[in-house]
Amino acid sequence: MIQLIPEFDPLRVKLGFASNTDARLSAHRTAAPTAELVKAWPCKQVWERAAIDSITRTGCRLVAYGSEVFDCDDLSALTERCNQFFSLMP
Repeated sequence: MIQLIPEFDPLRVKLGFASNTDARLSAHRTAAPTAELVKAWPCKQVWERAAIDSITRTGCRLVAYGSEVFDCDDLSALTERCNQFFSLMP
């Protein structure tokens, strides 16, 4: 979970799978220099779509189709849904 522009819109996040979170954050920083990693969870790539659909089911709005960028009502609640989802995965 990455906040893309935390100083202007701390509730806009990018969700998605990354095998290397440092490299992925660096890639995002080319377009969003102040992007910050909120948290990462162990995940298999095949879980990505289910994870995103599950954790954004309430309190989140997709910014642009296919972007995996969401405006969320409550970052703490979103993080907690992530914690719950990934606690159930093997």
